[in-house]
Amino acid sequence: YLGRSKEYSSFTTDSGLKYLVQMETEEDYTKLDDYQVLKIEYGVEDQKDYGVDYNKVTNRGEMFKVMATVTQITKDVLKENPAIKAIEFTGSKNKGIDDQRRNKFYMSYVKKHLKAKDIEFDGNTYTIEI
Repeated sequence: YLGRSKEYSSFTTDSGLKYLVQMETEEDYTKLDDYQVLKIEYGVEDQKDYGVDYNKVTNRGEMFKVMATVTQITKDVLKENPAIKAIEFTGSKNKGIDDQRRNKFYMSYVKKHLKAKDIEFDGNTYTIEI
């Protein structure tokens, strides 16, 4: 991977939490055609440290609204850039290294909302070819 670009998006939930969505596009030069991978991360903006907490558990009952918003942002980016052929994400683990709860939840959401051609999982990160 050599060519990279980053995009940021943010939104605020009904409870007042501000989320930042970071999407980094990387060109995969191992493929023959124009082939980009979209790496997605999102988290709650930390007002004290002016950073983003990607591991925060909010427990505000907004999980599905947050996922719907992140999914719509992702779909918009995919529509704008047909060279993106795969998305990649890693669910945070707040109960130890083997915690796959977020990855499983994210994958069920991806399967429902995106047509996946191929899914790879290395035990930590999902790469979904679309």
